[in-house]
Amino acid sequence: MELRNNGGEDLTFTSITVDGATVDCTTGTISTAVTPSTPVSFTVDCGAATLTTGNTYKGDITISYTKSGSSVALASTGTIAGKIVA
Repeated sequence: MELRNNGGEDLTFTSITVDGATVDCTTGTISTAVTPSTPVSFTVDCGAATLTTGNTYKGDITISYTKSGSSVALASTGTIAGKIVA
């Protein structure tokens, strides 16, 4: 998945989870710096679950992160939907 920081501060993403109707996916613990306006690609592991290329997927996404220079854990939530690509 590709994400972009549309804010004005550097962030460090610490995890990304997607809770789907049938399949849950996560990056596990990460520490990835994301600067404003720069897209960053992440691999989100769905474990042993099978996602079929071309099918659609919808889930609730949670991105956990900290702001540059801070250790306070923050999170943003939303919904993600789209077609599965290889």
